[in-house]
Amino acid sequence: MKKFLVSNNAFSLTGTILSATAGFINIWALARILNAEELGKWLLYITAFTFSDMLRSGIIHTALIKHSTQKDTGSVTGSSWVIGIILSIVLLLLVWLLELSIPIFSEKAFEPELGLYLQLLIITSFPFTFSLWLQQIKEKYNRILCIRLILAVPFLCFTLSGFFSPFHLQTLLQVHILSYLVTSGVVIACGWSGIQTLFQAKVAVIKKLLSFGKYTMGTLLSTNLLKSADTFMISWYLGPAALAAYNLPYKLIELLEIPLRSVAATYLPQAVRHSGEQNFLFIKQLFYRYTAILTLLFIPVTLGMFLFAETMVVIAGGEMYASSATIFRCFVIYSLFLPLDRFLGITLDILNKPQVNLLKVWLMVILNIVGNLVAIHFFASPILMAVATILTVISGCIIGWFLLNKTIPIKLSELAATSYFIIKQPIQHYSKYKAA
Repeated sequence: MKKFLVSNNAFSLTGTILSATAGFINIWALARILNAEELGKWLLYITAFTFSDMLRSGIIHTALIKHSTQKDTGSVTGSSWVIGIILSIVLLLLVWLLELSIPIFSEKAFEPELGLYLQLLIITSFPFTFSLWLQQIKEKYNRILCIRLILAVPFLCFTLSGFFSPFHLQTLLQVHILSYLVTSGVVIACGWSGIQTLFQAKVAVIKKLLSFGKYTMGTLLSTNLLKSADTFMISWYLGPAALAAYNLPYKLIELLEIPLRSVAATYLPQAVRHSGEQNFLFIKQLFYRYTAILTLLFIPVTLGMFLFAETMVVIAGGEMYASSATIFRCFVIYSLFLPLDRFLGITLDILNKPQVNLLKVWLMVILNIVGNLVAIHFFASPILMAVATILTVISGCIIGWFLLNKTIPIKLSELAATSYFIIKQPIQHYSKYKAA
């Protein structure tokens, strides 16, 4: 446990906790500054951007890490930039088509005026995002922290200024895009974005990256669809106000999800090195250790969240969102299964089974959409949609365990033994200290 909480793990975790805290304060402030209609539109805009960014991340991120080497980093980085630029252009076209087509079907589903801001965000955010990937490969987690703070702190200050000088949604969107523009400018000026390698791109390397990335893109796209499906379906059927009441509790759960992603970011480079050496025993032990530690850390936190759900929701959004406490409790239960689900998927990718991981996630997407349709169409119940989310992640863990077990024999008893050892270690240290 002590080893886990030091070095890169701690640095990465610190950065993402600070980022998550800033995000939480932003939502807390915006829930009080914006009306329910504007807050719902803001959440829809953020969800749409996250979905778009996942398209780029999915095809580039893991492939970039897996294929970067000390000797040929330039061509891999430059080729990744070329792929990113092409994908960004495709995303701009997709948003434009969305603006044209969606109003034909439903005025509630997507606000056309958000389209231009979304397109600007897609352009301005890419150097920022790419710099995070590049610094992860170099294990420069201090730079990652710096980059995140450059983006988060000014935007947070603006959000809090709304208590003294209220603003509307349009101003919020403009400042959000400006924050990304400034941060991207800084990372380019510091040479952290890798854009200088653009002309070192090679067609052969681009093909190699795309060959691997097409599966990881599908996986991350599908993973984001698991989260976005709820948002889009509630927006379509029930409107922005209902979306705000549903998404606010989920934003609280992201306090757990974002640190999970941070720790997974340190797990990935370690496991990739050993997969190249065919050291499956080490990968299995790494999988057990990371899954066990994060699950054990989540248990007391989620217990507190469950018991004080109403208080947390009211603090986050005000009295008007008190009824969202039940939804929040459902998401708390869901979060307990996230470490196991996440590391099952990452390990499948690492073992060159991205297509198998994609299958796992698509099965989860199908289960989630079916559950959502039943909950919202027949019962018009956001609470039942949250219950469907719990059932989906449990099903994903069962499916993922079965699929990974075909490549590396894994046992629940071994995972339980690892968990017991992790719990036992600090108790033994305390006993020795007390005896001394």
